[in-house]
Amino acid sequence: MNSEAPENEESLSHILPENHSTTESKQDKLPIDSKQYENQPKAQNRILKELKLLSILTFFAIIGVLARKGIVVLTTYDGVYVGGIIWANFTSCIIMGMLIQSNKAWTGRGPKASQPLYTGLTTGFCGTFSSFSSLILESFVKSANISIGKNYNYPNGAYGIMEFASVIITQMSVSIAGLHFGKHLIKQYDPILPYYKVLETSIVILGILSWIAVICLISIKNWRSWIFACIVSPIACWTRYYASKYLNPKIKSFPMGTFFVNIFSTFIMAILNLLNRGKLPNGSGRIVNSVLSCHMIQGLEDGYCGTLSTVSTFVVELYTIKSPKSYRYGFISIIVAFIMMLLILGSYNWTNGLTNPLCS
Repeated sequence: MNSEAPENEESLSHILPENHSTTESKQDKLPIDSKQYENQPKAQNRILKELKLLSILTFFAIIGVLARKGIVVLTTYDGVYVGGIIWANFTSCIIMGMLIQSNKAWTGRGPKASQPLYTGLTTGFCGTFSSFSSLILESFVKSANISIGKNYNYPNGAYGIMEFASVIITQMSVSIAGLHFGKHLIKQYDPILPYYKVLETSIVILGILSWIAVICLISIKNWRSWIFACIVSPIACWTRYYASKYLNPKIKSFPMGTFFVNIFSTFIMAILNLLNRGKLPNGSGRIVNSVLSCHMIQGLEDGYCGTLSTVSTFVVELYTIKSPKSYRYGFISIIVAFIMMLLILGSYNWTNGLTNPLCS
């Protein structure tokens, strides 16, 4: 949280593509007939640019969700001190810090927030690599003592409050530290990006091919949850980008787009987790009895909910918005999301109970 950051949209527009807006061009001031003629190629160029951006976001969304799932698997094991989604959030914030502080790579190409490749790296990769809904789910699982395959003996139920606080404090502190570390790191080495157009075009092509590839691989049973996550991840990434682009400027000190996607993804995450872990009301079995259904639900949790929500952008906004409004934004986002998880997953756990996922 930065008390020195300017409290206006301009500060965010320079570093976050979702907040970037272009000024009115000279063509917009032409007479109506002339403007209609001039805007035909302009509209076509705008459509092509949007399609190119969507393809770039697709590529980085797939890479991001694979990186997140991979690092969560690598850092989750018996005896781990701190593991799971915290490593993905920390790493994504380091990369985000490097990107928002970088300058040489984007020199001579206009504002970096308007560059498709920059948007792909920040909104696409970093936004997907981190996950706000997974953070909230982890805080609830710890506070309610319903970890998969583990059951701890807390002295009493009130200790769940301490677990919630410990998860939130640790996660947010580490993520904010990661952002600052990335900003400091890029100051030591801010490289020039060679062959920018070639790289951008290659990623556009790879975005299309990679999405087609994962769709064709859906029949592979052992990797179905990973592949399904890759299929739905680009859709969630597009949703987050456009929601933030059109809603964030509404209230300068409270990015409504990021808030909406974080809360909505937490809502969906709670429902999906309930379906995957919930017991039937009569206690005769579980809600989901099919491994295929379990894989699809896990794919939606990781691919859609995990991608739709973001910690890296959330942390940048907290850093950029002037205090105390940044604290208000952060506090409301976390509390509303946790209450959402508590009402949906918590109420079902206390009335019917939860069990381990069928495909855990």
